[in-house]
Amino acid sequence: MPLRLSATLLGCLAATWPAWATTPAATLRFGTACAHCHEGECSGRLSFAQPPEATFVHIRQYAGPADDALARQLYETLEQMKSDCRYPAVTVPALDRSLTSEDLRPYLDPWSGDYFLPLGRLEPGDYDLAVEFTGAGQVRVEVIDDEFDPLIDRCVRLEQQRLAVAFAATHDHQYYLRLRPRGPLQVRTLTMTRVG
Repeated sequence: MPLRLSATLLGCLAATWPAWATTPAATLRFGTACAHCHEGECSGRLSFAQPPEATFVHIRQYAGPADDALARQLYETLEQMKSDCRYPAVTVPALDRSLTSEDLRPYLDPWSGDYFLPLGRLEPGDYDLAVEFTGAGQVRVEVIDDEFDPLIDRCVRLEQQRLAVAFAATHDHQYYLRLRPRGPLQVRTLTMTRVG
């Protein structure tokens, strides 16, 4: 194939390939609000047959307040998930120490009050999560891998302000923690340690 034709074909492909413009805020909102219905929709197909703007009413109905920029980013986050079968990259916090509420603020969705925290690539083994909360109430705890398979998915009524959860990472994958507090609960500290 002549070099000029190759360059022309690459230019056409680049023009039609989606330029993902998702942000950490969009991934956070998607991981807390949209994941109920859309997590793991890996198909390679487009999620909507209409332009992004046609989906903004649906997005705002289920994902809460979103200006046009965030609504477009949520649309693109779903497109990326369907295409790549993964969440867009989100910075993993330093889990070699206890995280404070201030450390966790970037992973707290202000609209839902839920947390979506990347745990990074974990080697196979046993891990303990210790979470201290302010207040009392219920919390849904989910640990999922980067193939959207749940390791833990349970609702817990906190009798004390401390939650201890053990889980086993069976594959060398990226993992995520999702906490859905109900009631006047916020995370005070979070610690993850490898025990085996």
